[in-house]
Amino acid sequence: MKKENIRLTQAQYDALVLRRKQIIEEERPRIAEQIDIARGFGDLSENAEYHAAKEEQGLLEAEFQTIERQLKFAQIIKHSGNNDVIELGHLVSIESLNGDGNNFSFTLIGQDGDGEKEVDIASKLGAAVLGKKVNDVISYEANEVSLGILKFKVVQIQ
Repeated sequence: MKKENIRLTQAQYDALVLRRKQIIEEERPRIAEQIDIARGFGDLSENAEYHAAKEEQGLLEAEFQTIERQLKFAQIIKHSGNNDVIELGHLVSIESLNGDGNNFSFTLIGQDGDGEKEVDIASKLGAAVLGKKVNDVISYEANEVSLGILKFKVVQIQ
């Protein structure tokens, strides 16, 4: 069986640990109490409060299992301190070469980036910038077909 690696920055790992603790210490007890209260409302087959609490419990447990898997297979990536080549954890500034001259800055992360301040290496942009240097030109096909090929120049790596 192939070992799974989930590449995370230290900040992402710490956020997962914090969320896991919150689920164990706060969310699970809260939902358990809601289920106990709802059981007191009578017939469970027609008890909307009970079914809502059980559904919330199921969603929370699915989130918890995902976090457990991510923590189990986490590979914490730290950039080397060298700002010559883009690595995970770097703050990257790029300039659009698509005629609008817009500049964008984001942190390159291992997964689950928000697409604005954080970009996931599995995304088209993340994969395109990984390993690039200042003044390198990158291009990739936009998700929106009408935008075509997007081109950017790496302006700064921090």
